[in-house]
Amino acid sequence: MKKCRVMAVCMLLAVLLAACESGSKGSGNEAETTPVQEKEEDKAVSENAYPAMIENDSSIVAGEELFAVVSTEEDAQAIADQYGIELVTFAQGVATYHTEEDPGTVVRRGRENGWPPVAVNREKELID
Repeated sequence: MKKCRVMAVCMLLAVLLAACESGSKGSGNEAETTPVQEKEEDKAVSENAYPAMIENDSSIVAGEELFAVVSTEEDAQAIADQYGIELVTFAQGVATYHTEEDPGTVVRRGRENGWPPVAVNREKELID
């Protein structure tokens, strides 16, 4: 009886290993995406990330509508000059900016020109 149990366990392990090997190969489609394809997908998502007008979005921080992660205050000011926006604060590597334009338009313009990235500064509320 003991031999049958050992044999059954060995057979079960062999079946599981075979299933794992064939399952890890999959259809092959998942792993065949190239970095170029991924970047195109990311671009499609990011192009739709900001609608044309978001200035009525109440979650945007008034007076500090944009932010960027930068190393120095000089870098923060250079971004402000490049975008034509006003540097409001710089602390611990984060710069906030004010713009009179629609923030989504500013973000999109920077992306299209290949400038250092800025993002819309929104307040998020945590639920307890």
